[in-house]
Amino acid sequence: LNTYRLFLDLLSLLKIKITKVEISNIHKSIYSSILLQHNNKNIKLSSDYTDGIILSMLSLCPLYLDEFFFKNSYIHNENINNENEILENNNLLKLETILKNLIKKEEYESAAKIRDKINKLIN
Repeated sequence: LNTYRLFLDLLSLLKIKITKVEISNIHKSIYSSILLQHNNKNIKLSSDYTDGIILSMLSLCPLYLDEFFFKNSYIHNENINNENEILENNNLLKLETILKNLIKKEEYESAAKIRDKINKLIN
């Protein structure tokens, strides 16, 4: 994780922003494209899909997945009875991850807002 943070710090110093990460399936292989923006120019960086996912999570930028990953897939959990509960649990996990990242970055005001959203989902 230190390598990813170092990479993100370098991008920050160079004033390069990660705008989004795209994960796609081409000819039964998984590829990742990291889209960067620098001085109003768009740059596309190819990477391993795991690197793309990790960078997306650490930078809190949008992650786009090819629809291939959703075909023939399903969520199965014997403890969850309906789709609303699945969505709530998924949102809760995402919010908890965002909360941890905000606290690490010492962005306490934003963290408080996320904490409040988590509390609403729980109650």
